[in-house]
Amino acid sequence: MASHSEAYGRLTRYRLFIVLFMLCTCCGCGGDEEEEHLEHIIPAHKPRNFAEAVSELQSRGVSIWDETASAEMKDEMLDIINWLPELAADSDLRRKQWETVQSTSQELSRIATSQDSEKSVESWNSYLEELESLVPYSDLAHPGANLRQVQHTETSEPTSAGEQQHD
Repeated sequence: MASHSEAYGRLTRYRLFIVLFMLCTCCGCGGDEEEEHLEHIIPAHKPRNFAEAVSELQSRGVSIWDETASAEMKDEMLDIINWLPELAADSDLRRKQWETVQSTSQELSRIATSQDSEKSVESWNSYLEELESLVPYSDLAHPGANLRQVQHTETSEPTSAGEQQHD
């Protein structure tokens, strides 16, 4: 009798193994397919940090009131505005400064979608000045970093080790 129950137990384990193998094969337990779906795609226009985002908003800001600006340009501008709180949270800004970024980004989003361009330009510039004042605090590891240096390094050619750059 013991041999019959042993054989039945092996057969049951074998069937269980087959069923599990088939389920894993059919459902994608391999992980490769699932990993592909979990990859996060970062858009090319997403700034690397808070300082770069403020710089982008300054350089792109005028275009949102330009009649020739494409819908894509305006959408990218809104993306950058919406990323401001996230980028600020990833920086060295303190909570109160982050809260300022949060409320300012909401105002910039409202301005960017408004139709009143005359008042909007003035408000836009005021809010950008407020954001620019926070840039030096966003990277305390490099306390000398400021928006002008960020803009300068983005537009200048790399220099050799012996050359110095002057503003």
